[in-house]
Amino acid sequence: MSWGVLNIPAWMAPADKEALLSVLVDKQPISVLEIGVFAGSTTQSISTVPSVKQITSIDTFDLRYISTPALERLGLDRSFDPLNVFLQFLDELSQRRPDIDHVIRQEVVTKSTELDDHYDLIFVDADRSTRWLVDMLPIFRKRCDMLVGSHYNFGYAPELVVTVDSLFPNVQTIEKTNIWYDC
Repeated sequence: MSWGVLNIPAWMAPADKEALLSVLVDKQPISVLEIGVFAGSTTQSISTVPSVKQITSIDTFDLRYISTPALERLGLDRSFDPLNVFLQFLDELSQRRPDIDHVIRQEVVTKSTELDDHYDLIFVDADRSTRWLVDMLPIFRKRCDMLVGSHYNFGYAPELVVTVDSLFPNVQTIEKTNIWYDC
């Protein structure tokens, strides 16, 4: 599905996006919780899956959490407003997929964050610190049929790989990508 002229900046590699889409198409989730949105490129991909009818997106939309070199890799600077881009995408989404109920929450996810009791799939692309992962991933796993994440790359995010492996001994990865999942 094409989303017109709205080109949302993203760090996720095309192979990772395709891997995430293959999981979504295979598992056919109805409800998806996305933690870590930036400007909505992954939300854009998730919304192309026909089975998806509910997306909850949580992010701070705050560039203080993004390094200047990371922004520059996308050709962006500190004047970029990820929330504005995301809201533009949601306007387009409401016209193209009126069957999707979308909730946006602008906050940092912590142990005290209130979440729905259950989601078919939770996608995590957020904080990669060991403490946050140890605190949050077990909570997320209890609330979904399938937990999926990005950055499973020992050269890039060794803390994430070690933590995910220790929490989920049966974790699976998609070959030649940075996508991991537990179901």
